[in-house]
Amino acid sequence: MDKINILTLDNTTALVSPWKADLRRYFNLVEAVGGFEALSKLKQAEYALVIINISLRSFDGSDAVIRIRQKHPQLPIVVLADKADVRFVKNVAVHGIHGYLFLPVNTTQLLSMVSKLTHSDIAEIADTLMQEEREIQKKKEEKNQSEDLEDIPALYYEGQSHLARGEIQQAMDIFNKVINTKRFKDTWRRYIEDSLFQLGRCYIKTNDHNKAIEIFNQFIQKAPTSDFNKAAHFLTAECYEQLNETARAIAIYKKLVNMPPFDSVSTKARKKLKKFQAI
Repeated sequence: MDKINILTLDNTTALVSPWKADLRRYFNLVEAVGGFEALSKLKQAEYALVIINISLRSFDGSDAVIRIRQKHPQLPIVVLADKADVRFVKNVAVHGIHGYLFLPVNTTQLLSMVSKLTHSDIAEIADTLMQEEREIQKKKEEKNQSEDLEDIPALYYEGQSHLARGEIQQAMDIFNKVINTKRFKDTWRRYIEDSLFQLGRCYIKTNDHNKAIEIFNQFIQKAPTSDFNKAAHFLTAECYEQLNETARAIAIYKKLVNMPPFDSVSTKARKKLKKFQAI
């Protein structure tokens, strides 16, 4: 059975969002950068839902909602926003949205909302995830369980929240704690791998590009099948640019252009190469 198509309207920095990796388990997630690209992709295929991050400053998310609604009056739209952007949510709501969530996204809530709007069969899966969360919470509250495992997913999302708020040192402390965890459930391994990727992003924020490259290379080696693999390559190339190691940066951009699947990272790499060719 083919996966249902969902379009996300975001920018390349949001490729690191963990909720996208979770949605890809059940849906065919197609990304667009800006409203015009979104409208173009909506012409090329049938989509069951559009998810728009209106908190981005690189494009007018409110305008994107209006344009999509004019062309596709029945298409379900879900909006993501920072809590500080409540007024933007209210502005776009009058144009017809079907739901909204505040960042950082609670994956369980998003899956539940998406399953209902797309009439898909993952509602039961979302309920199972909710049950797992309740069981985890119950274990945390139980007494005499001093050797309970660290709640790795909760720590990971806490680190994401600190990073989103620009609290870099707090984020780094949490991601390092996750990475160095010795006892964990095997199903939580990806959170440990992804924490390595997020740690690399933290080093970029501190302008330590050499350390960021070292961390990204570790991530690429340890998690070759991760959804963040291409993003890690791209950020590594940008670090080399900052270090004026242009040849290394270009080599990675060339590799990305031919690395499947073709997505917004591929497009961004092409633009980078064209910039170097124009110099």
